[in-house]
Amino acid sequence: MRIIIRVVTMLCAAGIAACMSHELHAQELKLLAVRGKVTTSSGAKLTAGQQLGMNDRVTIAAGGYVSVVHANGRTLEINKPSTVAVRDLHQRLTRPTSSASSKFASYVTSELTETSEPIAFKSKRRGNMKTTGSVERAAGDDVDAVDTVLRVVGAPGEVQALAAISSSKIERDGRVAIVMPRTTRLLSDSVTFVWRRTPKWKSYRLVITDRANTVIVNIETADTTMTLGLLAQGIKPGELYAWRIEASSQPSERTPEYSLWILNGSARRDAEALLDDVSSSQDNPESAIAMLIRAAVCEDLGLVYDAYRLYMGVVQAEPEIASYRRACAEFLLRHSLTIEAYNMYEAQ
Repeated sequence: MRIIIRVVTMLCAAGIAACMSHELHAQELKLLAVRGKVTTSSGAKLTAGQQLGMNDRVTIAAGGYVSVVHANGRTLEINKPSTVAVRDLHQRLTRPTSSASSKFASYVTSELTETSEPIAFKSKRRGNMKTTGSVERAAGDDVDAVDTVLRVVGAPGEVQALAAISSSKIERDGRVAIVMPRTTRLLSDSVTFVWRRTPKWKSYRLVITDRANTVIVNIETADTTMTLGLLAQGIKPGELYAWRIEASSQPSERTPEYSLWILNGSARRDAEALLDDVSSSQDNPESAIAMLIRAAVCEDLGLVYDAYRLYMGVVQAEPEIASYRRACAEFLLRHSLTIEAYNMYEAQ
């Protein structure tokens, strides 16, 4: 009799453990982004942020898209019509990953699924400004400009207001503003310099100086972009440089300077190792969701320009995913690029 009771107890415990294991697995897969018609086997429509049950099947209709993250930080995306079993997705993603990959995937998951629309981007008319003058003084390319506006403006439309003010200053004052790269560390020596056009300047001069203020690069152009291989221009890894844009006809009219630093030595090896680690933890390193996670890594490492290129790649790959555009807009806003942030968000 005791043996029977013991066996029954063991079977019950095993059953409870199996149920607990099933519940745990059911919480391990989460939808990050959804486009078009994506449903479960019961016909229920799936939305970003939902957990996937282990016994579910997911159907992606023509034109649909879904990205999924595992609790371990591994991601995948499906952008072709198909029906897949959640259990199969789980098995595909259960390979070991590093703590770093899990950390950055968790950050991106939170940004995509747990953040409601930022009040700064809501396109309603702004209200309750304490003083217009305070906003005027905050406009421009100061690093604290957006924070200042957020303190001053107490209603929706902060970024819309600031973007409009910045645009007005370009038209009225002939102010030139640098877009990219902002102050950044770099892995690649190929950099596309971008700035905003102004009607006041007919042509521009891109100037790069070293720490001693010696001019290393001095190139004139009528365009507002220029791609350079920095090593070929005499820029040395591990040394600090600054770049600016001047009016060709009036060098005293210039933008603020932003710093450039090509990584080398152990700093470069550490950054590349972390990025390789995170990339290897993704189902497809070239997918939009994998690029989004690498962008978060780059920004964390101070590789602002590399993060910018990845964010642009994400939006180019999946332009219709609103949460991806919002993540990109938030990045631009963090770097005081209010016109670009607002245009990115409004393009949804």
